[in-house]
Amino acid sequence: MKRLFFITIIALFASASLFAQATSVGDTLIIGPLNSDGEPFGALNEYIMGDTTETGERIHSVYKLLRGQQYLVTATIVISDPIVLMADDGPERPPIIRTGLKEDGTTLDPIFSFQADLKAKNIWFSGINPTGDGPSSWRILEEINSGGRFEWENCIFENPWSWWTFMSNWGSHDTHIFKDCIIRNNQSKNASWTGQLQWPALADTIKFINCTIFNVGVNQDCNEDMGILYNEYDHCTFVNTVVHQFVLNKPVIAKITNNIFVNCYAFSGGPAEIAAHPDKEIHGIIHMYQFDPFILDSVWGDKYDPNGDGVLTEDERVYELKNNVWYYTEPIVDYWNAFDTVATQTWYNNAVREFFVNNLEEKEVTIVGGASDGSDTTWIYAPHPFFVEENTMNEDPGFTNIGNSDVRLAQNLTSMREGTGGVAWLYNGDGLDPEDGNTWLTFPWPLPEDLTYSNQNLLTAAQGGFPVGDLNWYPEKKAQWEQWVNGVEEDNNDVIPTKYSLSQNYPNPFNPSTVIEFSIPVKNKVTLDVYNALGQRVATLVNKNLDAGKYKFNFDASPYASGVYFYRLKAGKFLQIRKMIFMK
Repeated sequence: MKRLFFITIIALFASASLFAQATSVGDTLIIGPLNSDGEPFGALNEYIMGDTTETGERIHSVYKLLRGQQYLVTATIVISDPIVLMADDGPERPPIIRTGLKEDGTTLDPIFSFQADLKAKNIWFSGINPTGDGPSSWRILEEINSGGRFEWENCIFENPWSWWTFMSNWGSHDTHIFKDCIIRNNQSKNASWTGQLQWPALADTIKFINCTIFNVGVNQDCNEDMGILYNEYDHCTFVNTVVHQFVLNKPVIAKITNNIFVNCYAFSGGPAEIAAHPDKEIHGIIHMYQFDPFILDSVWGDKYDPNGDGVLTEDERVYELKNNVWYYTEPIVDYWNAFDTVATQTWYNNAVREFFVNNLEEKEVTIVGGASDGSDTTWIYAPHPFFVEENTMNEDPGFTNIGNSDVRLAQNLTSMREGTGGVAWLYNGDGLDPEDGNTWLTFPWPLPEDLTYSNQNLLTAAQGGFPVGDLNWYPEKKAQWEQWVNGVEEDNNDVIPTKYSLSQNYPNPFNPSTVIEFSIPVKNKVTLDVYNALGQRVATLVNKNLDAGKYKFNFDASPYASGVYFYRLKAGKFLQIRKMIFMK
């Protein structure tokens, strides 16, 4: 039974016969797609699980896979040591890790169980089973590492017809960072809360930087009472989600900047759903509630207390909405209009808007129909002085190619409302039937979707004049942006500053790096130092003569403890100090 699909895939591995053996290079084990018997099954099982001494210590810490190859896993790989799982940079298709069959002929649950810190780079994780006709499990990857760190860079996560989620997480107070990743086609037709990337139990930090989230049910779920301590989405492109980015319900700190949201929470809501919401309004793309004061302080107070009074309160929360784009395409709007009971979706509702306007003092807000008996009720909003919204744009990006995925998404939403069965809105190439399992065994490269866009205004609408959304669709701009955020000094002599200035660092709070900008009107000896809360200098970012101009430098706090830091600029007789907060 376990080899029934061998003939159908053996051609995929025929060119890989030279890589039957693993090769050790220092701390790295280079692994080909074939096991020691020359078969395309279980190479990762054999070489990663077997890479230990007689007493159980792991021999290598880095496992390198080969681009253009597929790796079929035949039993759950349990990793209890910190590792790096990676492939080299390059133009070929990333190595694909997906399930084979177990000894009893069934597929895996899950493929990996990561129980220590992980760094993954340039890997394509697929949740499709060997026949292509469904998901291999309700989750593909498992994370169990309280207080741990999971970093994903330039990875692809794909799980057609997901039963629930791509990753399950059973730890707490851990960190999840996604950089330059693509989450695509993670969905379950005719179901609203399935087809997501991650299900974190209680995370301290979740960051998405320059990622594309395309055709998924929902990006992430979380504990709705306890929320997330630090949540950041910067330069991401979201296209076609059934419901919302659920981690945004109750963040203690949220940085939602320079993103594109198209057809997000397209399912919207009808009377029953709206009646179930505490504010009796439609959930927008962005929505949130105040914390229970006891939960806020007891869960997060020992990790974040910026005013230092020993109690974390609502007025210390941070929520930044800057340079974001939202839009719904015609098929989705037509779906709403086809149902008298489905509300038109929006950026945020009236109750959420109150968090961002006139929010320096406590205020009473009337929630129409908010009481259990349907009558109006009054909510007391605490001050939220650090809730800021700037430059929200409701514009059509005009994507180059998303196939007909928005049409099919609208069909699926319609079928969900009518209870007539679901429609897959997956997209893997023009002319391909998303219901055909063979489509998901082809792994096209480059990926068929193209999320460059025609809207010229949006090409300079992000901070620094960069395009909004995932900059990986604009490689030249991405390279310039990386230079800009990584602290390469700039001398903008075209416009000479008229005065000295030291700007607030961005982002703040931050994890693990932030950008500090300053201006000097004349050439001067400049020092830029960073101090901890005890007044001890921990870093010197600048100590040299600089010409007149505007400059920015990056401070990476990875080696240091979480907490309050101060940065001091001294240029001639000018001296200024500002505070910043590092959150691990």
